[in-house]
Parts: sequence; structure tokens; C-alpha cells
Amino acid sequence: MAIEDAINSDARSTPPVHSGDVAGAPGEWRQNRWSSPFMKAVFLFALWTLPGILYTAQIYEIGVRETPPATLLAAAVHALPTWWIWVPATPLVIWLARRLPIRRGRALWTVLFHLLSSFAVAMLLLVVVAYWYAITGPFDDRIRTTAEWIWTLRNSTHFHLFILSYWLILSAAHIVESEQRLRRQQLNTARIDALAAQSRTQMLANQLKPHFLFNALNGLSTLILRGDNASAQLMLESLASFLRESLRIGESRLVPLRDEFELTSRYLSVEKVRLGDKLQLRTEIDPDTENALVPTLLLQPLVENAIRHGIGSTESGGEVVIRSDRIGTTIRLQVENDGTGLAAGWQKRAEESVGLANTRRRLALMTDGRYEMRLDELEGGRVRVELVIPFQRVQSSTEARGGHDEP
Repeated sequence: MAIEDAINSDARSTPPVHSGDVAGAPGEWRQNRWSSPFMKAVFLFALWTLPGILYTAQIYEIGVRETPPATLLAAAVHALPTWWIWVPATPLVIWLARRLPIRRGRALWTVLFHLLSSFAVAMLLLVVVAYWYAITGPFDDRIRTTAEWIWTLRNSTHFHLFILSYWLILSAAHIVESEQRLRRQQLNTARIDALAAQSRTQMLANQLKPHFLFNALNGLSTLILRGDNASAQLMLESLASFLRESLRIGESRLVPLRDEFELTSRYLSVEKVRLGDKLQLRTEIDPDTENALVPTLLLQPLVENAIRHGIGSTESGGEVVIRSDRIGTTIRLQVENDGTGLAAGWQKRAEESVGLANTRRRLALMTDGRYEMRLDELEGGRVRVELVIPFQRVQSSTEARGGHDEP
């Protein structure tokens, strides 16, 4: 924790994960303690004291043979500060590592930059060390001018050790950054799972809330009173099939688009029995998109909104159109419906809509922000929702049947 916090002093913060721990818990207190600038400085000071102690011992071992012999205090004053100068230099190297990380595609230029930077930083520190050596020589053999010390250190292992220290800091910064990136990916995965679970719960709650059951049972009752037992049985079977399929498909985070269409079709079969000729369905599905992976329960909430706020708002009913096509490396999905258009203040309601907000968050996390979502009003009061997401194909028939848990 201490090493990571010290290296991460210039890193961008990420949103906290609330695990249910109470404020002031021991783990949280330790993390906050090591995150303070003072404790980071203390850690770096202790870290660079270690090579300083080794160098002090080396200087003292040589100095005790001189006449007069060097004292341990004089050797420490002479040697320790030459490594303590890395305490302020370490954040500088970390800052350079953050701004110009060595990544695939531009590795040659960044390596060249850090190679030159390591020489420059090492030379700058050597000038400081040379000046310090000139004013703190513990015995005659180490009493020289600053210029003499610069030349001596430039041709000694000291210069090479400083270059090595730069690259060690650079490597540590890259390791910590990779670990943080992995943690962010794990956090995003956890968020996706939570949002998917929320979407499944929301879908079932929306479909099973009183007015939905009332409408379904009322339509069923009407069919029975008419003596249309075949339609009544079809509606019961459709309702049971929809609920069963929604539970099955809800176990995966990504499913083939054809499975998502199947779930949506079962939902529409229930609504078709209830609404009759008021609901007309048209699909324009590009065969190349059927094996595309999409988030679970992506279309059904959009189709439900189209029926509830579009078809259901008119006496004559209308048409719901579902389209899919592939555009290069993306797939476009559209849900279009007849109706009375978008009411005043629809933008504010769209932002506050739990279903639409949940869909946006899921797409943002599962596509790393590479998605588009639009809500447009067309001529004649028609409304269209359009989604554009990266195209990803099912890898095998086994995966297509079982769904996907990895994006």
C-alpha cells in the first residue's frame, strides 16, 4: 500500500467503491493515512535512505584508513544527502511516466525520450552531488572542487546508478498504472453486473406491476367471456413463455441479437393478444447482425416504451418497427413507433427515466463509452430510438446458445 500510494501521488483518482464498511474502519484509516502527502514524503525519505546507508558504510570503511580517520557522522553527512535528492526527483520521474507512458504503437519514441530524460536527470543530480561532495569531504582524498567532482562522478558508477534509479522508478510507475487499470476494469465489470441485475429486476418489476397484470388478466377475461378459448390459451402460453425466457436470458450479460429478438417477440406476442389489431409489428433485420453480441435486455424496454407511450396513447393504435443493420465495425438498432410524437418536456423526462438511464450506463460501461443513443421525432408523430454500438460476433455455436459473460 505504501509503495503504491507513493508512486501514485500524481495519478488520477477513481470513483470509490462502497463496500458497506463504516467510516473510520481500520482499513480505511490506514489507507487515508498513507494517502497523505506527508506520509508519502516520509516513505520516499525512508526508501532512499537505504542506499544512502550502504554508501555511508562504504565511505566510512575507506575513511577509517585515512589519517586522520573519518568519523561515521562525517561519512553520513557526506553520503546520505546524495541519495536523499531522489526524494523530490522521484515525483518528477513519475510525472514523466504518467505523461509519456511506454505503450505499444509509440514505444520507440517514448523509450528514446525516457533514455534522454534519464541522462538529463542523472547529470542534473550529479551536479548537485558534486557541489555537496566539494563542501563536505570527510577526508583528504575526497576534498576536491565541484568541477573535479563532476568529472569524477561522470566517469564513475554513480552516474550509471542514477540512470538505473530513473528506470527503476519508471518501471515501478508503469507496474502500478497497469495494476490500477486492471482494478478499473474489475470495477467496471462489477458495475456492469450490478446494472444487468438491476435491469433484470426492473424488467420483471415493470412487467409484473399491477397495471400490467390487470391488463393481461382483463384481456384474458374478455377472451374467455367471448368464448375465444384458443386466444385465451395463446395469451397464457405467451405470458408464461415470456417470463420463462426473460429469466433464462437474464443470466448472461451479453447475448446474440437473435436471442434478444426472441425475447422481444415473446413480449410482443403478449401485447398483440391484448391489443389485437391496434398493434402492428414490422421487423427489418440484417442477417449479418443476428450473431452480434448485445447487452441482455437491451431491446425489450425500448419496445415497451414504444407501446406504452406511442401505440397505447392513440385510439387507432399503430405500428412498431424494429430494425438492425451493420455499419462497418458497428451495429445500429432502431425501435420506431406510431403515436402522437414527443410531448413537451420529454427531454427532462428522458433524462430521469430509470430505464433509459440504466441503458445508457450499461452501454457506457460495456463499450467503454463507444456508443450512440438518440431519441428523435419523425413526421406524422412517429418516434424513433436509435442505438449504435461496436459490432462483436458470437465466437462459437456453444457460446451462442449459452450466452456470454465477457464483453
